[in-house]
Amino acid sequence: MSQNCVVASSPPGDGDRNHLYHQTAGMEGLVTNLKVKPGDVVDGQQILFTVSAMKMELDVRAPIAGVVKDVSVPAGASVKPNDVVVVINTFLPRKE
Repeated sequence: MSQNCVVASSPPGDGDRNHLYHQTAGMEGLVTNLKVKPGDVVDGQQILFTVSAMKMELDVRAPIAGVVKDVSVPAGASVKPNDVVVVINTFLPRKE
């Protein structure tokens, strides 16, 4: 069974001031199918990674467009729901 959803996450610390969005795992399990790396440009609703547990898969999508600043855990790592997996820089310069 595969589910697609956006997992809400609030930026720790001063995320808004730094234009950083901290995407959490959303559920306990193993990070599988890591689809982004630092430097990748992501669109809102793009799948970032999948968390798997007990025959269930949760595709975690970017809730906002930006550039991946950091991937905090490798594929295959165990995570808890509030563990930060991907950090997205939401500041995108305007195209002229």
